[in-house]
Amino acid sequence: MYFSSKAIFVIYTIQAFFVLICFLFPSVNELMEIFRSPDGAQYDSFGRYEGVKRLSLSGGQYFTLSASWVMSFIITSFYFKENKTTPLLIITFLIAFLFAGVSAGRIVFLGLFFSIFFLAKVLFVRRVLVTILACFMMSIIFFYLFSSYTDNFNRYINFAFELYYNWKQHGNMSSESTDILKSMYFTIDLDTFLFGHGRYMQDNGLYYLNTDAGYLRMILFYGIFGLLLNIVIDLIKLYLISVYSGYRLNFVAFILGASLFLIHVKGETFNHIVSVQVILYWLLFCCYFYNKRGFVE
Repeated sequence: MYFSSKAIFVIYTIQAFFVLICFLFPSVNELMEIFRSPDGAQYDSFGRYEGVKRLSLSGGQYFTLSASWVMSFIITSFYFKENKTTPLLIITFLIAFLFAGVSAGRIVFLGLFFSIFFLAKVLFVRRVLVTILACFMMSIIFFYLFSSYTDNFNRYINFAFELYYNWKQHGNMSSESTDILKSMYFTIDLDTFLFGHGRYMQDNGLYYLNTDAGYLRMILFYGIFGLLLNIVIDLIKLYLISVYSGYRLNFVAFILGASLFLIHVKGETFNHIVSVQVILYWLLFCCYFYNKRGFVE
């Protein structure tokens, strides 16, 4: 629905604005720390990503936030299409969203991919020349604005495009996070696969069996049937969103579902991340409300 997607667009535009302000003004970023969860603060404050991560006005700052950014890209793309937004404005907001979202996690590039896929006809078929000019202009403006923030900007670029730099320097497309993720998937026996172990954390407070990978962690806790139940619960929400929207959100629901399956590879997402669930329930309730009152457009 137009209203529900516009609300998501406005909320994440405000979030992108806060990220930009915190990036440009470290003193403001320090002030915003009172709104953030302390988890991981020491790593970012004294590590190589100081001034690059933990920039959002949000409690959680990492995977959970980046997952919701992916969802916002998809829903905002629907809003752009329904609103007949010009390519210049679309590209402007996509760049702003990407810059803000990647500060939470590089999985946000997935959202950009889905947005381009969703808006391909608007961006590349109808107004190719305008799109190319818009990209060129926005790139000049972007680099001009951040030229005086060389250290932070270089750290940001090195973080965002670590896969590319590793491929260029070492010949393999990998990053610290992808290497860690690979190590978190390992073989398990049939009993564990079917029924799990019923344990979520270890006695020392770390992840059970030291894995935070979405599919495996749910299997270790619930078994495969518990994992499937969580998947089905979210798929039902997406189905109802499609139905109550008068099937106008069929494609949106499909892309949201595809994104959930991919994000869950990285960490628990299905029926788990609060921000993602808020977005799904918001869409569901808005569609239900409009449907029952005959306002499905």
